[in-house]
Amino acid sequence: MKKLLALLALCSLLSCNHSNVVTLSETNKEFPANRWQKEDTKKFKFTLGEGLMAADVKLLFSHVHEPGYTSVPLLVTIAGPGGLSDEIPVNLQLNGTDGKAASECVGDVCDITVTVQQGATLKAGDYQIAVTNTFNNAYVPNVLAVGVKIEYPE
Repeated sequence: MKKLLALLALCSLLSCNHSNVVTLSETNKEFPANRWQKEDTKKFKFTLGEGLMAADVKLLFSHVHEPGYTSVPLLVTIAGPGGLSDEIPVNLQLNGTDGKAASECVGDVCDITVTVQQGATLKAGDYQIAVTNTFNNAYVPNVLAVGVKIEYPE
């Protein structure tokens, strides 16, 4: 029994995350018929703690395998405390420069994560990140999820 407890303690020490990175993330999977309507801006709210600096803001996008398009034009708006507001156009490329898929796929579900802002100085307070598709059609087809992630050092 003592050997089992010692082994469990060792396993828990080896599995600890020593990167000292805090991650806040939220994902929206509300896409009826897998269509992201042009007027459906996805909004995500976060509260960041004291003394934050150099945070990375990332965009998560999930789609079906071979969605029928190679890029998705987006507008990411970050609104924060004190009236801070930043609009960032993002042309989400689903294919790399070599023409191969940039998304990671498991079966028919593909995911891609891109950095929208790297090393952004974010003060403590409430934030809202809005993601709007600026696709040329009424909707972006074959969308499964959209999300945002904020990573910063502890």
